[in-house]
Amino acid sequence: MRVRYRPAAFLLLLLLAAPVDAATREAFSSGPWKGEVLLSDSTGAFRGCLISTAEGGDTSYGFALFLNGHLGLLVQNTEWTLPKGRKYRVTLAVDRERVGRFQARALRGNVVHLDLGAWEEAPVRVLRRGKRLTLASDAAESGFPLLLHGTDSALPRLQECYREHTNTHPFDQPEPSRDEIQVRASIHYAFR
Repeated sequence: MRVRYRPAAFLLLLLLAAPVDAATREAFSSGPWKGEVLLSDSTGAFRGCLISTAEGGDTSYGFALFLNGHLGLLVQNTEWTLPKGRKYRVTLAVDRERVGRFQARALRGNVVHLDLGAWEEAPVRVLRRGKRLTLASDAAESGFPLLLHGTDSALPRLQECYREHTNTHPFDQPEPSRDEIQVRASIHYAFR
């Protein structure tokens, strides 16, 4: 299956970290993964780094390394109709090996976010070496597969982006809570 990049889907992933001005973003890439730095349009404060890719069809996904040091997985599928705010317990597996159980939260009807924990504790090594990531909920008979092609170089590039930009804005505002980020993202998306 050919991996391709859909700009509209990638922009949706950017909404998670708070409203941003297009002029304040810096783009980078690593293989099939496209990345950006997020800076607040109101303060110029660093909010995080994101990488994303898309499989053919209706699915796009990405990893975000937020200002608080947590790694997030975002998945969008245009065929999903999930109640906003609903939480799901999912099992994450890489190459059929269980990595752990996580909470997925629907940010809107077709996007979910999983907080994989602090970078040091997140399953980064497994994600870098793996070929296929599978998300499975208790309610589903089969899992939802995502290709990890190129993560061996893309995840270190995400971390490099984070390191390059943390502490570059000495007057950053305190990190907003996840709920605040999701509310901002919803408002920002509604008025685009």
